[in-house]
Amino acid sequence: MRYPLVIAVLLLCPIVSFAQTSTPATVFHSNGAFAQLLTITPDGVEIIVQVQRGTDSSGNASTFLVYDTFGPAPDGFVDTFASGVIPDSAFQGGDPAHLSLNVDTSQLTDFSSTSCTLSNIDFSFTCGPGSVGLIQIDWKQDNFSSTHTVSNVQQTFAQFMSQQHTVADTASALATGSFLGTTINSVSGQAGVNHNSTLQIVKLQ
Repeated sequence: MRYPLVIAVLLLCPIVSFAQTSTPATVFHSNGAFAQLLTITPDGVEIIVQVQRGTDSSGNASTFLVYDTFGPAPDGFVDTFASGVIPDSAFQGGDPAHLSLNVDTSQLTDFSSTSCTLSNIDFSFTCGPGSVGLIQIDWKQDNFSSTHTVSNVQQTFAQFMSQQHTVADTASALATGSFLGTTINSVSGQAGVNHNSTLQIVKLQ
């Protein structure tokens, strides 16, 4: 599978209108290494993870992490969306051929995670604090494919809207490790370098 942008990969996720209003946008300027993955657990939960280096809206050097999960719940579905700045030291690798993420999001004060459950019975939804915890993932390029990408993608999903302008050199990679207690075993992903790319996220309420 080839998916140069994690936002493009999100097209695979069911779109559910949980909300009607939105908060101010979070803007992240991506310059440097990034890594991402998409996997589906045996229980049918879709997991998407993207981490990237760059600068925040104030121009400060930062590392930004986004993850989203979507899966079945009793009489409905549950979506968890999380994003925020993480310590630069949590994302290691001077060469995109091998990148590593090691972070405990439960220890980050500027990291936000929200879970929303949609009922199939009355179509109501409830939201609360989302899953946080330890994420340890290694990406190693497998030389299966490589691309130079220039694209603009705008999408609306369960808990957020995203607009991403990307100029990047990417290569396929295998991701291995763990995500909030779920084993990640040689999952298809990508690792590469962004060049003056921009990610804008509007969190829906």
